[in-house]
Amino acid sequence: MEVELARHLCDLGRHYFGSNWFWYLREPSGAITEYYADMDVITDAATWEAASIADRRALAAWAPPLPPEFVAGPEPAVTEAPGR
Repeated sequence: MEVELARHLCDLGRHYFGSNWFWYLREPSGAITEYYADMDVITDAATWEAASIADRRALAAWAPPLPPEFVAGPEPAVTEAPGR
């Protein structure tokens, strides 16, 4: 996949919950899009226990540093509607 470097927000990482790989890119609209693969599947809901964590693992098991705008978001682009 060819990607413009300006769209690339970080290198690959892996989420703690779901254990899936992720890669974040900025769309032309300014939105952040996550591409992911290899998500865990719960095959026995009776043995699964919900969990909550409040440290860095809540975002990723491992990942490169994410830019501050990842959490805060970019400033929204203001555009005029066509014909105005």
